[in-house]
Amino acid sequence: MSGKKEEAERQERKEKEEANRKERLELEKMKLDAENKLLQAKIEAGIIKNEPDGSGARSSDTGAKHPKLPSFQDGKDDLDIWLTRTVDFLGHSLGRGAIGLQDENVEKVWDAPRPKTKREVRAFLGLIGYYKEFVPNFAAVSAPLSDLVRKGQPNVVNWDDSQERAYNSLKVAVTSKPVLQLPDVNKKFVLRTDASDRGLGAALMQENEGTLFPVAYASKKLTDRERKYSVTEIEALAIVWGVKKFSLYLYGTVFTLQTDHGALQFLNAAKFDSPRIMRWALALQVYNFDVQYIKGSENVGADYLSRIE
Repeated sequence: MSGKKEEAERQERKEKEEANRKERLELEKMKLDAENKLLQAKIEAGIIKNEPDGSGARSSDTGAKHPKLPSFQDGKDDLDIWLTRTVDFLGHSLGRGAIGLQDENVEKVWDAPRPKTKREVRAFLGLIGYYKEFVPNFAAVSAPLSDLVRKGQPNVVNWDDSQERAYNSLKVAVTSKPVLQLPDVNKKFVLRTDASDRGLGAALMQENEGTLFPVAYASKKLTDRERKYSVTEIEALAIVWGVKKFSLYLYGTVFTLQTDHGALQFLNAAKFDSPRIMRWALALQVYNFDVQYIKGSENVGADYLSRIE
């Protein structure tokens, strides 16, 4: 009976992996369809126009020259397709397999005045928060500002060195024009995680021409209850939370988990002293990954600014 049960479980896992693969392919198709619609909208709006000599096209908004693809015929009319290097969409700049910030919004962030009231702090965090996927450990970095808008805090904020560092760090992080690589379902993912006494951080990455590039960042501020966890438990929580955060990309694939020694002890321990860690270890068994040790000083993607006081 045990053999039949194991076979049934293997078949179930195989079916789940296949369903997950189909879902990722469908998401890729939806992304391509959206990009095609954006391109068509620019053509119809006259943003992309033919050159008089027929050698290419120029964007009317930037003047950038775009290459021309071969023409297609449907029996009546020729269809000329033009490629634009980047497209601005919902405050982001898309193109060349990457996503960045739209220039005009970078200027808005840089020109944002230093907040003086709780309402102004909320407005600043809302502006920065729209681009939090570009800021490693956003929750931990912004924590000194988030503390200002908690219930019971005065309407006129008490601004000190910790708020000033957080304010400047967030502005620099966003206005430095970080670029995220668009995910490729045909390439292996690398997940980096890290934890501090303030929050958790994770960086989803993929290799491109021998270099790891970030696909997305995620962060979470620790709750009062989670801050009471042991160091090992917090590091373990970072791994479990990071894997679940990017489950859409990782489930059903083989990925690499890069983390520090403390978290490795949690993964490789033969005996778990904490029931909480035991539950987390069981939750990870549905994922297929290999573990790589990485020094804390090298874990810049997940650790960057996570320990700001």
